[in-house]
Amino acid sequence: MAEAAVEQAAPEAGSVPSEATPEAANDWRDAIGEDIRHDPSLQSIRDVGNLAKSYVHAQRMVGRDKIALPGESGTPEEWSDFDARSGRPTEAANYDLTANIPAGMESENDSGVLAGFKDAALAAGLRNNQAQAVLDYYYSMSGSMGEERNQMLEQGRADTETELRREYGKAYDERIGFAKDALAQFGSDDLAEMELADGSKVGNNPHFAKMLANVGLFIREKIGEDSLEGDKRLQNMMTPQDAHDQRLDLMRPGGPYWDKNHPQHKDFVQRALELAEHEFPEEVTQIG
Repeated sequence: MAEAAVEQAAPEAGSVPSEATPEAANDWRDAIGEDIRHDPSLQSIRDVGNLAKSYVHAQRMVGRDKIALPGESGTPEEWSDFDARSGRPTEAANYDLTANIPAGMESENDSGVLAGFKDAALAAGLRNNQAQAVLDYYYSMSGSMGEERNQMLEQGRADTETELRREYGKAYDERIGFAKDALAQFGSDDLAEMELADGSKVGNNPHFAKMLANVGLFIREKIGEDSLEGDKRLQNMMTPQDAHDQRLDLMRPGGPYWDKNHPQHKDFVQRALELAEHEFPEEVTQIG
């Protein structure tokens, strides 16, 4: 009987014992119904442990308030409701924002600017923390741009002064006095503070300063010394070019400057030396 049992249990000649592949043995999906076994949502779950984690996470989400995204076809009303449920204030006045305005940039209209920003934040659907972040960035950039602008204006003023000192030499103070008097007579300080297209001020423009200086000089020479306010202090200073022209006239060939026996020789030489001081003023130091 034992031998018969062995013979019955022995495999038939030529047959190969079947062995389950590791992949088939480890596929947890074999234990569930075929109707859901190949559902796409299960393909990323590697084992029963991951399946359990997904189930626990889903259970924790049960009962939470879920917000449906309106999508591309959503109406303005649907988007407004979505923004409100996401944390956006219901009214612009409900924003609690701090305007960190950089020093020197304060203005009387700051409250109006902040109110307008709140309206824009509400229309954009921003939560309070998002609106505050945008507002902080705005004022941070404004502060940086303001500092750059002030540096540019100061450099422009220094460049103008250097250029005019080089051109006017010792007559600089006098000519600037002419310009200021002409501005006081025919314009105002507001005119000098006006900004040009490049952001610089009219008063820092060398061409504008020269024009005013020439106006003042013309009035003084052609109309009278007392025609401009503050003109009492003028001393008829010369520019380097004026001194150059007069010196060449004094030193013309055949004149007293070259004739030691001429009674005006010493006067011509002395005057030529004085003119040379105006023609070749001391070196102008770069300002700024």
